[in-house]
Amino acid sequence: MLIKRGCIIFLLAFWANLSWAQLKDSIDLSQNTYHKNNLQNLLEQPLLYSKYRFKNFTQSSVAFVQEKRQLKRVQTPSKNTEWSFNTRGLYAINSRLRLYGKFLFTKSFEKDLGYTLGLERSTNRPVLDPHYFFAPKKADWESQFYQIAGGASYLLSKNWSFALNVAYENQQAYRLQDPRPEITAAFYKANAHLGYTQGKHKIAAQAGIGRRTENHQSLYVDDALNSPAYPDTFTQFTSGYGLVTFNDSYFKHLRREIPKTWGFAYQYSATNWVLSGAYTYHTGVSKLYAADANNQIYYDENLVSHAYRKEKQELRIQTDYEGNKLDASWGLHYKHTQGDNYIEQAGGQNFRLTEEQIGLNLKLLREEQKRILWQTQANMNLFVGEYIDLLGYTHKEIQTLVTEIEIGRTLYQKNNHNLFVALQSLYSHALQQKLDWQQVTENTTFIDDVVFPDHAYEGTNRLLTGLTAAYTRSIDNERSLRLRLQYALETALHPADEYLNFDANNKINSFVGFCITLSY
Repeated sequence: MLIKRGCIIFLLAFWANLSWAQLKDSIDLSQNTYHKNNLQNLLEQPLLYSKYRFKNFTQSSVAFVQEKRQLKRVQTPSKNTEWSFNTRGLYAINSRLRLYGKFLFTKSFEKDLGYTLGLERSTNRPVLDPHYFFAPKKADWESQFYQIAGGASYLLSKNWSFALNVAYENQQAYRLQDPRPEITAAFYKANAHLGYTQGKHKIAAQAGIGRRTENHQSLYVDDALNSPAYPDTFTQFTSGYGLVTFNDSYFKHLRREIPKTWGFAYQYSATNWVLSGAYTYHTGVSKLYAADANNQIYYDENLVSHAYRKEKQELRIQTDYEGNKLDASWGLHYKHTQGDNYIEQAGGQNFRLTEEQIGLNLKLLREEQKRILWQTQANMNLFVGEYIDLLGYTHKEIQTLVTEIEIGRTLYQKNNHNLFVALQSLYSHALQQKLDWQQVTENTTFIDDVVFPDHAYEGTNRLLTGLTAAYTRSIDNERSLRLRLQYALETALHPADEYLNFDANNKINSFVGFCITLSY
């Protein structure tokens, strides 16, 4: 692979997550898009922020997002319409205790989705996790998603601090045409953090555990369609990336995973700048439980048919400067993921996933009397992926460089009215792609209809341009109303490899979003 993991982990193990210097009296997380990710960072590394003077706020929003995709991977819907309600907030009880959290509800309507009967989509990932059921025929889906996450941080003494974060997620999804799976998924997790501060230095450690479960049940209105005579609607099973078999547990099965997390962080604070970071390790095994001889499903290790072990390591470095008028932030992010799929009945491994990502980001913010004169950010991300199916005889390698630039400024501000506009450009460049495949069965439908088209997509350069406009009306010193509109287009430029059989003409993706937000 491109990166020698052991050396990087040894050298960078003390670095990573976002923070910033505390020069100003307080930071309003509800009003400034420059700090839009800091509440999520607070949920991930709360002790790096335990002494920071955040302004108390509650923010509720209703949003509409619609995506139309002609340029896409196969296991991605051609259209997705999403409505969501989101509430988040932060409140300092006193100088030692702070509470924070969020609630999210999303309702989604997907159109023309084929080759997967599970919850995962290939919208933002080259290959789905292995062992899932599929049918080639495209159909519409409906789903709803709930998320509740929150926590508290507490200063135990001058030097010691503690935080506890908890989260719960629930998702329900069903397909509207044969085959008709109904899926219910739940996820619980808790993370405990302990920190020690000495002068300008702070160290923190964390440990967490969770539980993810999925209940799959499928039916046919017309049972005759579940037959090899009707290949478009016949339910098949893939275990890897190319190995396709029949699995009689399609009508009902369970999944369960117990993810675990541990990590540590370090922070150095100066007068008006901060250097901080963290290393985090995630591991878990996703197991598929088949039905027993009596067609009953329950969690029993004797019923495990497939197991997918996944490990993820993350490193972040962040340096942040806060001046009287100019704020700046620079960061480095590295992530390594490895997944190994095992077929329990065969007692061996058949699939391996290896992904590495390196990202650089830079943000600048120019303010004057709480007015954003302008802000800009630039991101560069290198993605390297390798996927090997030993039994399907498929070997895929990709390298992609994504560069993003966003520039925004306040066009109008008078009395209680503010209009902010930002332009965005994102360019995805295919550096390298390689696909080796050998035919081992007569049925090559998955290879022909999924593997080959997705390989052509990975090898195509793409350009996205977008516009964001936000109007904010200040009601009083504590409350404000914001209307936000986003529009973007993505086009295919040309295949990076001239031998790829891919027509980039008239391949356009469009994205429209509208959001109403009340801060109070």
